[in-house]
Amino acid sequence: MNSCVYNISSELFLIPEDRGTYLVYAPANKFLMRLDARHVNMLNRIREGKLTAEDKKSDFTKSLLKHGILNGKPDDSNKTPLNSPYAPTQATLFLTNQCNLGCRYCYAAKASSGELVLPREIGFAAVDFVVGNCMKKKLRQFTLAFHGGGEQTTAWDRLVKICDYSKGLAKKHGINVNIGLASNGVFSEQNALWMVKNLSSVTLSIDGPPRIQDWHRPLKNGCKSSPHVRRTIDIFKRHKFPFHIQATVTSKSVKKLPEIVRYFVRYAKPMELKFEPAYPSGRCAELPKLVPDNKEFSHFYNQAWLTAKELGVKLSFSGTRLFRSQLTSFCGAFASPFSITPDGIVTSCYEICDADSEYREIFHIGKYDYARKMFAIDDKVLSRLRDRNVHMMPSCRKCFCKYSCAGDCAIRNMRFFNTDRLDMVGARCEVIRDVTRFQLSYLMDKVSEKPDFFKKIGAAYFGGEHGR
Repeated sequence: MNSCVYNISSELFLIPEDRGTYLVYAPANKFLMRLDARHVNMLNRIREGKLTAEDKKSDFTKSLLKHGILNGKPDDSNKTPLNSPYAPTQATLFLTNQCNLGCRYCYAAKASSGELVLPREIGFAAVDFVVGNCMKKKLRQFTLAFHGGGEQTTAWDRLVKICDYSKGLAKKHGINVNIGLASNGVFSEQNALWMVKNLSSVTLSIDGPPRIQDWHRPLKNGCKSSPHVRRTIDIFKRHKFPFHIQATVTSKSVKKLPEIVRYFVRYAKPMELKFEPAYPSGRCAELPKLVPDNKEFSHFYNQAWLTAKELGVKLSFSGTRLFRSQLTSFCGAFASPFSITPDGIVTSCYEICDADSEYREIFHIGKYDYARKMFAIDDKVLSRLRDRNVHMMPSCRKCFCKYSCAGDCAIRNMRFFNTDRLDMVGARCEVIRDVTRFQLSYLMDKVSEKPDFFKKIGAAYFGGEHGR
């Protein structure tokens, strides 16, 4: 053993903790360990090829060998969709740009187009396209989602007709369809009951108790939205219908995040909660003081995350996704995006949802061609988007969050730095690192208390401590 050459074969990150210790983290191997300064020095000797005979006999070195950190197989984290064919099996339809709320921070509020509703022909063609791809790939399910800058239920007849068409097509081909909707929750009881019978799940945008919800998200006429949302949730709960909640966090609500978690768990009991900080775009660009401070958001988000753990509900934030497979790109915009705006544009970004949107030349990848009855995709624009991955972004290469953040949201970084560079990052890096470090430290504490902790939460992390 002493004559063996030791090489670090996996990407390894050393993360300092406030307590004077360090976490050593290898995302590809799902390896996590806490070290003191002595073992950090040993790790440095491994990197430099200066291990002593005593080092080679240590439990620490044996752990690294056992878990493939030393002399293991090279990881395959460089896999990206760069050269894969464009054949999406999910269609996301933006049915309308109209909305029944007047949210103070709405990202789509500055859209310049008039009132738009997605033509039925384009909606049906989008479903045909993804079903065709599904059949070619011999897959058993496709996904249909409704999202966009407006409230999709205000185009109710169009939503129902496209859902009926997609279910009929799925039945014809003997496959399944997963239908999801993002909504503000303000619609009739009749519509809610239809969703229970016809949709797979709904994500509701709700920001907290009535005093927060009604200030953040009033009706378009200025009245309260919370009674309507409460009725919707009561119907979903009564019928055991799966729904998620996404809350936008402002400077007005950031200190109340643990309280907001308790409120949602007490009265809503969603499958999952998601918190996202408000961002100065759209209507919020005129109210920049609504954007929460980075340090405040990460601090109170971490406290809310602990509260959610205690109450048995999952809380997530898009910049930290530790338990997903290694990510190389932040979202689907950089793989095979297929989101259709009400005027038939194929966009890769949910926030670039208007024909006159800033940065449209970067994120709009095609358009429906009425003459040819098909979607025309600009391969050059798509190729440029697919180039955006953590391996092509210098600022991400040495960051321990690279495979759970994956470069963060491109459009938010571009707006923050007022640039058209897709590789620009930094808008939320401070928040993302604080939250990721906190979660890794928490997990390390838990595995120290109970070695099988990671197995119980479905993650294959190895946990160990040296020098404590």
